[in-house]
Amino acid sequence: ALAALVGRREIMEVGSIDKAGMERTFLLSSTHGGEMPALGAFLEASKLYDEEDIPSALWKYGIRLSRGIREITERLGLSDYFYTQGPAIALHYVTCDATKNPSMEMRALFAQEMLKRGVMIPWISLCQSHGETEMQMTLEAIEGSLKVYSQALETGCGRILQGEALKPVFRSHN
Repeated sequence: ALAALVGRREIMEVGSIDKAGMERTFLLSSTHGGEMPALGAFLEASKLYDEEDIPSALWKYGIRLSRGIREITERLGLSDYFYTQGPAIALHYVTCDATKNPSMEMRALFAQEMLKRGVMIPWISLCQSHGETEMQMTLEAIEGSLKVYSQALETGCGRILQGEALKPVFRSHN
């Protein structure tokens, strides 16, 4: 575990110890203070991020994935029913029913069909080790899954969805 408290200089100076006599706020916690392995892992990960420019690679990968998904949904006429949102580095997908409203049932169906095609994607999680092979596999699985998804928009998920639809973790109990 590793934690850091960061912010704009004028805010962080409220907790500084470098100005004699200055009234300050306590900004230090030792919760993770003894975690030397976490600090070492952070330093090594930071070096790797700089050496391999991982943020840039993830942005580029996310842009390609988002474009690929958009091309598939446009080709299949599903742009209003399945789409991505968010910045390319932190994409998420939205599943909608035939009335174009977000649908947990359609999300479960999509996840089911992706698993059948060897891709586990409850959410989109980009990774530095993902390359061309993973991109092609993912886009092929998305296309196949969306063909089934398209059928469900017409006929409902009834016979296609195996099991129950997903439910949001946070929901009212009315």
